[in-house]
Amino acid sequence: MRHVIGCAVAAFVVAACGEKVSETAEALKNIQSVASSADDAQKATDALTRRMEERRAKGDTATIPYADLQKMLGDVSGWTGEEPGGESVTIPGASMSSASRVYRNGSKEMTVKLTDYNGNGLSYAALTGMFALVMSTDNAEKSESTFRGANEFINGFASFYKKEQRASVTWGLGGRFVLQIDGTGVSSADEVKTFGQNFNPERLASL
Repeated sequence: MRHVIGCAVAAFVVAACGEKVSETAEALKNIQSVASSADDAQKATDALTRRMEERRAKGDTATIPYADLQKMLGDVSGWTGEEPGGESVTIPGASMSSASRVYRNGSKEMTVKLTDYNGNGLSYAALTGMFALVMSTDNAEKSESTFRGANEFINGFASFYKKEQRASVTWGLGGRFVLQIDGTGVSSADEVKTFGQNFNPERLASL
């Protein structure tokens, strides 16, 4: 897990350097205390690792069937939800399940995907390793930042594409679930975060 955090920092800086020179300088200035946040990030990662080890010790290594995950993507007041999709995948030594659903409200659309990585901890770590760091960038095209939830088992990454009026928010929850919501016709990533509360991230992080 420590290696994942180190790679995440490096990847973030390399990505910034791929922008125009002026935007690169701006991006680097806006990376928020990467070095000073590394210790806190490691503590959060260690807590998640302990959570995963506790589940394994209890024999809790199975993923929730996709049909049951679909039930977690219920109707949202004021929004029209399509029929949910989903699948469960099992290979030797690993498994995962996911469910997805599209919600619409006028010109706005939210595409929600919930994935259970309980049987595939390495994939969870690869996807969420950078979330525990405190960092942000902002330029004319987009703004991005990590964020933390109500406890150490909730963190994530949010992007807002200013000209396109779309946003993507991903939560890492309890060392197990990944909740991703892509919104179009939105005014900020916070709008997508607020919509995400309909799926109770705090409860998911406690499972």
